[in-house]
Amino acid sequence: MEIPVLNCSFEEVQNIWQDSYANAYKTKNLNLQKYQQYAEQIAAFGRGADPVLSFISEIPQIVRIIGENISDLVFNLILFLQKSPNSKSIALFLQHLPAISRCLESPLLLKNYLKILRILSDKTSVSVHGIHSTHPSVALPVFIENSAKLLKIVNVDGLKKWAEYGILYFKDNPEHQTDFFSLKTSDSKSMLQRQRAGTLLINIENSLQKYAKSLWDIKLNFRPQPVTLTKANPAGCFLDDGTLFMPDSYDTKNNISGKNRYFAQICHISSHIKWTKQVVGDNLSPMQRFFIELFEDSRVEYLAMQKYPGLRYLWQKLHPVPIDNDCDDKNISCVRHRMAQLSYKILNSDYKCSNQIINEYVDKFLKMMQTGEHSTAKCLKIGLDFTIKAQLKSDSYSQVYFKNTLIDYRDDNRTMWLFHEENDEPEDMMERKTTDEDKKTYGIPYLYDEWDYIAKIFKPDWVTLYESKYAEANSDKINNILLKHKKTTNKLKKLLDSLKPQNHKRLRYQEDGTELDTDIAIGSYIDYKSGIEIDNRINANTTPYERDIALSLLLDLSASGNNKINKKSSQTILNLLQEAIVILSWAIEQLQDNFAIAGFNSNGRHFVGYYHIKGYSEKFDDSVKKRLSAMRAGLSTRMGAAMRHSGNILQNQKNDKKIVLILTDGEPADIDVKDQNLLIEDAKQARIELQQKNIFTYCINLDKKSDQYVKRIFLKNYAIIDDILTLPEKLAQIFLKLTK
Repeated sequence: MEIPVLNCSFEEVQNIWQDSYANAYKTKNLNLQKYQQYAEQIAAFGRGADPVLSFISEIPQIVRIIGENISDLVFNLILFLQKSPNSKSIALFLQHLPAISRCLESPLLLKNYLKILRILSDKTSVSVHGIHSTHPSVALPVFIENSAKLLKIVNVDGLKKWAEYGILYFKDNPEHQTDFFSLKTSDSKSMLQRQRAGTLLINIENSLQKYAKSLWDIKLNFRPQPVTLTKANPAGCFLDDGTLFMPDSYDTKNNISGKNRYFAQICHISSHIKWTKQVVGDNLSPMQRFFIELFEDSRVEYLAMQKYPGLRYLWQKLHPVPIDNDCDDKNISCVRHRMAQLSYKILNSDYKCSNQIINEYVDKFLKMMQTGEHSTAKCLKIGLDFTIKAQLKSDSYSQVYFKNTLIDYRDDNRTMWLFHEENDEPEDMMERKTTDEDKKTYGIPYLYDEWDYIAKIFKPDWVTLYESKYAEANSDKINNILLKHKKTTNKLKKLLDSLKPQNHKRLRYQEDGTELDTDIAIGSYIDYKSGIEIDNRINANTTPYERDIALSLLLDLSASGNNKINKKSSQTILNLLQEAIVILSWAIEQLQDNFAIAGFNSNGRHFVGYYHIKGYSEKFDDSVKKRLSAMRAGLSTRMGAAMRHSGNILQNQKNDKKIVLILTDGEPADIDVKDQNLLIEDAKQARIELQQKNIFTYCINLDKKSDQYVKRIFLKNYAIIDDILTLPEKLAQIFLKLTK
């Protein structure tokens, strides 16, 4: 992969261009030429480095979320903002767009959202003389910052109506605009609740995936689409390339909640996945396919209702009930009316239908299902027969009867058909060649919120953390450290012996055991003599107590680790850190505690590196020693995200006591944060989050002046090492005291 030169004079941009382009290169559907072109155009706006940094960092991620190349859409809005008084909002817009995209997950919904931004920018920018807008909108940045949160409450249509209300009533009052769009006023909150349209798909996506997996053993991915689109489209949902497209929200209908309406769709589409086989659709008319699909829908639902009988009630409630003889087939096309009657009659045997052809084919269908001789191919045949027999002259009329015919829980059956058309070979697409270099990725990306202590809110999906396994080097260096500190390890052995469990626990009521439990045995003998059925569990087992601890050792690998420990020494902080970790790892291994080692550093919020050095399932063996030997220091210290990620991994361990032990030589800081309190408060918030998960945190700090900030983050749970040379011995001693 050859990385092109970016025509941009900002040093900050050039510093991350290589990494950003490599990330973009791996992103499917992203046009790399436009990606570079747009970045250069934004750099030429004269708005500083922030908009360019945000664009090159965020666009690949947004394309991955949306699944299509939306860079044109995004750039057009950037151009619009650039030409307006709101150009300062460009960077803010790009920074929040990944979180917003995650709430939308659809190009159509994103397009609708961008339209709202245009309207808001136009209507709330201030005009002094009433001709041209000259002052930026105070509402726009607040709206952008809150969009991700708002889209978890309402869909895009609801968001648009809510925004229009704020524009209408507070157009000439910037102060009230700010309060309204930041949800500080009662009318703002009330209006938002009014726009809440039933159940949002994004709020129950995980539940639906669990339903599909547990009930049907099927893994489904979901993509929301606008409700307005589905009103114009007869299909309420459709399956395409393994993704199920569904309305972004559902209201209650016929006393069926929005969540259960989604459930009905999931069960219908899962039935197709399980039992429908593709059939050739060439040479079939749309009407023929229409009725074939209807019989196949009914077939898979019949099978599903045999498996889960409760589905009949759910589908009957959601199926439209066509009125018998309500369609005049002499003057209007009644194709949809016949379809709805046929479908509902199969689903509900109590439905009265005067059309004898429909009744005849309902009986044929049910007989086919009851004999067990059914298939998609059989539905094709019965569908063709019905189309021919039930066809009327009026079927071709332009005016069509639609009343009570939309079955919105069913999909459009596009995956049922196989077409052998001319020129059906795949298009000649340009394929990127993957080199060995490309396979060396940053690792797996994770998104984490970050706490804003001023606004007292979480900035959603603010930090991108990349998880990877650390590189390896020669392990001789680590073995030499153990030899160097032989006296220290010998000294620690006595302490380690005292920590090994001395007491025992006694398990009673065992059929097989190491000793007879005399009290229970006597009781059983009395029962025997009394003619009562005896309990054979008269033994006991005595086993030693075991330490039940899981430790995550989190190492600060920022650039300050390259500093010398003092003016006279050539040894760096990192060298001493390595020695301390080696001795501590040796000590923990003696106790057979469950532990992992990871390092972290950062280069702005778009890159927090999290490096696995030792996993919980690994022994302190040569592979781990090689990774320890390869440790290098660089970049900055964004501690909060690393703590959250460490806690998430640790939470999966089954041990009773869980500890995150952080070893650092300075306060949390990063290149894109000017307020030094911001990352301190975020680390404090991360500690609170871990505490809520019953994870204990402790910090060992090598900075003599760290007392104030480390106390803010960890309260009393910290130690400051004044004499850094004593670190190797003291680190192990502190851990042993913590776990005594």
